[in-house]
Amino acid sequence: MNIGHVSLTYRPVFGGQDTYIENLKQVLSHRGHKSTVYQAVSLRHKIDKTGVHAVLTPPGFGRFIANFNWYYFNFFLKFFKSKLAKEDVLIVHYAVHYPAVKFHPRVIILSHGIEWHTPADQWDDALRARRARETFKKCFVVANDTEYLRFCGVDIKPATRFFEEVQPGKWFVPNCVDTEHFKKVTSDQELAKLKPILVPRNIYYHRGIHLALEAFGLLVHEGNTENSMVIVGKIVDQEYYKNLLEIIKKYNIKDRVYFRGHSDWQKMPALYSASVCTIIPTIDCEGTSLSALESMACGTPVIATSVAGLKDLPCLHSEPEPMALKNALFEMLNKREHYATRQQNEVIKTFNLKNWEQAWTKIIEKASV
Repeated sequence: MNIGHVSLTYRPVFGGQDTYIENLKQVLSHRGHKSTVYQAVSLRHKIDKTGVHAVLTPPGFGRFIANFNWYYFNFFLKFFKSKLAKEDVLIVHYAVHYPAVKFHPRVIILSHGIEWHTPADQWDDALRARRARETFKKCFVVANDTEYLRFCGVDIKPATRFFEEVQPGKWFVPNCVDTEHFKKVTSDQELAKLKPILVPRNIYYHRGIHLALEAFGLLVHEGNTENSMVIVGKIVDQEYYKNLLEIIKKYNIKDRVYFRGHSDWQKMPALYSASVCTIIPTIDCEGTSLSALESMACGTPVIATSVAGLKDLPCLHSEPEPMALKNALFEMLNKREHYATRQQNEVIKTFNLKNWEQAWTKIIEKASV
């Protein structure tokens, strides 16, 4: 079977959505399916086009109108209508792209988490929310978190009904990780010397890195930690990055905070294994975080804010505010082994690729009828 993936991003693999597509292509290949990704590519950039249809788009628009690149990608997708029509099934990564492919009879809308902000702070937040509900009524839908399903009207509690068809044609399939790759390994020795609290987040506001820094600063000033904080991710928002530097200055923790930049996913097990714990301090717009699952699979326990899809994961949860996060961090540092063992066991048991592959096999079979 020929399966087309429609996604604004894929290569180079930077974020969770890109990693998801890479993993899903492998799973589908195991079942004899051929995957092709229809990806937006700026005229200024080159990527590995193996298995990819590059939807060439003009550079620069996103700098002037936030999120506009999502919509001009939809416009340029229309030039690929004949190729898209030949795919047996389309997996559309986010409902916002459905208008460009609604001619196709077999579409699966895949949500990587609610991608609009609450309260709305961008021009298209209401549009994205409306499109999620519209496509939920029309299409097969796979959500990787229960928050999305509740928004679309499904009565489902967090962290329940994993890998189930919760309504006809609607599935809850959480993110899962390769527990053969993400496991305890030889640590990055230079990193381990820092006794790091790891924050594996690309740097922009909704990833909540400021909360992690504030919590860490409070803990340092109380004299309750000898650890450092290491932030692994690319700088997406320069102004936000400057704000983070001001927080570091405010707490006088410049010699305790390190920005490591982007790290290839293949190297991440050594970083997780070198770390004391991981913080996922998201404000909103998050599914069942791959970073959280990867860390827990490596035996490095995770603190996460109690927002969105993070509520579906076996993390130590905290309200998304500095004092609560500081208290959770203090508890984690004092009960690390307890949380590490419990979380790792739960990830290996539930959030593994075998369960994920079985779920996706059933979904593709139903969607292709």
